[in-house]
Amino acid sequence: MNEQRKIDSKRKVNEEIRILTKYNEVDNATIGRFRTMSKNDSFVQTQLTKMEKQITERNAKIEELNHRLTKLDAGELDEEIEADLKRISFEISEKSKVTTLKKKLETELKNQDKKMSKEYNDKERKNDKVDKQWYYKSAHKHFEHANDTLPEYITRDLNKMPCNTGYSWKGVYFFGKRPENSNVYTVTENRKGMKIIYRWSKDFNNVYHKEGKGEEILISSAQRRKVETKNHSIDV
Repeated sequence: MNEQRKIDSKRKVNEEIRILTKYNEVDNATIGRFRTMSKNDSFVQTQLTKMEKQITERNAKIEELNHRLTKLDAGELDEEIEADLKRISFEISEKSKVTTLKKKLETELKNQDKKMSKEYNDKERKNDKVDKQWYYKSAHKHFEHANDTLPEYITRDLNKMPCNTGYSWKGVYFFGKRPENSNVYTVTENRKGMKIIYRWSKDFNNVYHKEGKGEEILISSAQRRKVETKNHSIDV
């Protein structure tokens, strides 16, 4: 094992011994003061019993730590220390991967939102110049194309899914054919090696990422707000 790691481990043990010893010194000094008080005072007796018990427990811990120092010097804990270091390194690595992936997806979603916003604005400007009927035909044509190219597994799944759950395919949302089972809507977009899951209700809009069979990771969350009009309110 790396000698520096052994030195670090011994330093931590010695520091713990120092702290426990300091606590014992403080408690022993307090016990000395309490012993000059009335022996019939129940509070004094309770505190004396409590501190004596704590000192005994600390002494046992100090003895255990000194035994650990002996084992460290003899190299008997090398494998344990290496295993702890590997475990800690793995946990740090996994947390770093999740953080990096989350940031990457947040950036991707922001860029996607910008792109969609630009495309939408471009379409709006074009629609001001052309007959609205052309726009409706174009949208219908896009839907027909998406519907005609819908993968078989999506069609099969939609037959079994409630109508508040579905898939996103070529920018079109397809929902299940069975009765809804909640007031929460969920749409899954399959991408290479991962899924983007859009989930919303009248109160919130959430976006999740799921890689393989892993757990869903929340990427963004937004509270939906109500816009009051003259006659009613609208969720946005």
